[in-house]
Amino acid sequence: MMKKYLLLTIVVVIFTAVWLSKSDPQSTTLAKTTKQVVEVINVDKQMLHENVSILGTVFAKHSVEIKPESEGKIKAIHVSSGQIVEQGMVLMELDNRHQLAVVKREQARLIDSQRQYENYKQLFPKGAVTQKLLDSAETQWLIQQAELLLAQAALQDKTIIAPFSGKVGLVDLSRGQLVTPNTILTTLDDASELRLNVPIAARHLHLLEKQQKVNLHSMALQGETIPATLTSIDSRVNSQSLNVYLQFSMDNTHLALTPGSLVTADIPLKKQAELLVPRQAIVYQGHERFVYRVEDDAVFKVAVTLGERNDESVQILSGLVSNDTVVYKGTVKLYDGAKVDIKS
Repeated sequence: MMKKYLLLTIVVVIFTAVWLSKSDPQSTTLAKTTKQVVEVINVDKQMLHENVSILGTVFAKHSVEIKPESEGKIKAIHVSSGQIVEQGMVLMELDNRHQLAVVKREQARLIDSQRQYENYKQLFPKGAVTQKLLDSAETQWLIQQAELLLAQAALQDKTIIAPFSGKVGLVDLSRGQLVTPNTILTTLDDASELRLNVPIAARHLHLLEKQQKVNLHSMALQGETIPATLTSIDSRVNSQSLNVYLQFSMDNTHLALTPGSLVTADIPLKKQAELLVPRQAIVYQGHERFVYRVEDDAVFKVAVTLGERNDESVQILSGLVSNDTVVYKGTVKLYDGAKVDIKS
C-alpha cells in the first residue's frame, strides 16, 4: 500500500513541474534574455616582465680526489683535515726506498752505457768497430736515459703534492697504512670561485642577456645573496626535455658558500613587447583555452594559444589581434553569443 502512495506522489510532482513550465514560458528563457554585466579590456602589446626560477648545487672551479699513482705504505702525512694549502705543497709521502735504489741503479747503467758509446766513437774512425756496433751502443745509451727518467718519475710519484691551491678535505689515514691507486687519500677544492649548472627551457634562450647577472639565495647565506654571472650556455638542447644547461660563475673569495650548497635564483628575462591579456580573462574548459571577445553588445568564444605569463598577464600567441576587446571580469555565467552590458 505504501509503495502505491509513494508512486502516486512522484507522478503528481512531475506533472506539477511540467504544468508550471508550460504555463510560464518566459521563465525558461529569462536567463538567456538577461544581460550579464561585464568588464572589458582592449588587447594591446605591452612589455612582458618574466623571470625563470632555477635551483641547483654549486661546485668548485677546481676540485679533485687525491689518489696515489702506485701502491705503497704511507711514510708521512703533512696535512690535516680542512687545511688550506698552496699549489706544490707536499701533502703526503709514501715509502720510497725501493724507488731510490732503482734510480741509483739506472744512473749507474746510464754512466756505463755512455762510456761504452764514447769508446766506440773513438774506435770507429780507426776501423776497430763496425757501424752496427756504434749504432747499437748509441741506441742503448738513449734507452738508458729513458729508463732513468722512468725511475725518477716513479720516485716522484711517492710524494703526493697539491696540484693547485685550495682546501683539503677529510684526512682519515695513518702512517704505515697500505694504499693503492684506487685509494682516495683526501680531496682538494679551490672554492674561491664557484660554478652552477642549471637547465632552463630552450625557448627562453633568445631572452637571455650575455654576461647576465643574478643573485643567488641559500640557507647558508643567512638571508644574504651572492651575485653570479652567466658565463656559458651549453651547445646542445636535450631532445627529451627540450632544456639547455646554463653555467653561472661566482666569486667566493670569502668562502661564503661551500661546494655542494643548494642555491635558488630568479633569472630576469629580456623585456619584450607582446600581446597580453589579464590572466582572469582566460577561461579553461578541459584542454581548451579561450576568451570572450566583445562584438557590439554580444560576446563570442575565441580559442587562444597561450605563451609566457607573469603574476598578472598572459601572452597570447594566436586567436586575438591588437585592439580586440575581451571580457576580463564576469566570465563565469557567459556563453557563446550571450548579450552583455559593459560596465563603464
